[in-house]
Amino acid sequence: MDMVTIFWSGPYSVASAIKKMKGKRDFGIYMLTRKWGTSRSLLDIGLVYWRLFTERLKEHRTNRWRDLRGIEVRVGRVKLGRDKTQSFERTEDVECLLIRAHQPEINVRCKSSYNGRELKIINVGRREPLKKQIYSENYR
Repeated sequence: MDMVTIFWSGPYSVASAIKKMKGKRDFGIYMLTRKWGTSRSLLDIGLVYWRLFTERLKEHRTNRWRDLRGIEVRVGRVKLGRDKTQSFERTEDVECLLIRAHQPEINVRCKSSYNGRELKIINVGRREPLKKQIYSENYR
């Protein structure tokens, strides 16, 4: 079983996340939540690989929502266990397991099943509303 730790930062408004991440070529996972009053709903979990976080966030800003009130962005830095190398496929498995475990409102792919590698994900930092630990064996 591969162990993955995701270090979450945020929350940021979409505009401040774009400004903060500007020009940084990076990879990782992000989540979008919407806060209304005291409640927070998970809207989307996505991955960024081979491009800029800002490019992906700008797509959300223009394509999905015209009204960004209450939308928050959290950015997750993926750290793999010892002797593991980062790959698109491994990052995609992490994204898919997170989607399967949390059922975000907007995501479509990965909501009904998880068929990736055996994973244990540990979410640390500003992870709300994600679970602290997720085991793939619970979502097959």
